[in-house]
Amino acid sequence: MPVFGTGHARFNFEQALTIIVETLRDSPTTVAEAVIVVSDIERAEIARKVIAAAIPGFDPAIEHAQTDEDQPRSIWSEES
Repeated sequence: MPVFGTGHARFNFEQALTIIVETLRDSPTTVAEAVIVVSDIERAEIARKVIAAAIPGFDPAIEHAQTDEDQPRSIWSEES
């Protein structure tokens, strides 16, 4: 799942991810797999830190785009 609201809506990425991870952790149902999508290396490192704080000992597989330059610019981008 992408970390909704952290792009165009400017919701704090770390706060949004913490809410998602804690909800997954505390869910009364069993979650077989959750995929959290991040856009770059910086956010991947933040995600690793947030997940480690919420779920000690868990080492998630984290994937991200190679670089921002690999992504096409949207009409919403400041640099368009």
